[in-house]
Amino acid sequence: MEGWERLTIDVDGVKTLKPEVTWTSGEDKLANANSKTINAIFKGVGPYEFVRMSKFTTIKEDHTILEIAHEGANIVKQSKF
Repeated sequence: MEGWERLTIDVDGVKTLKPEVTWTSGEDKLANANSKTINAIFKGVGPYEFVRMSKFTTIKEDHTILEIAHEGANIVKQSKF
């Protein structure tokens, strides 16, 4: 599973964030999809999980922390079938 990474450009050997106005339509769609997915997950977790997850920027990181936190839960066991 790959996660979305912030878009960067190389300016004189220094990586900086790529200005949003220069994103291609594909880059914009990927960024929006990542934001919507993270937003949907944040709305489905409790305040404790939200605090732990809020520092992450990709769905892969969020998924990993939820998986670790709920590894023994019955709902997780059922979803692995």
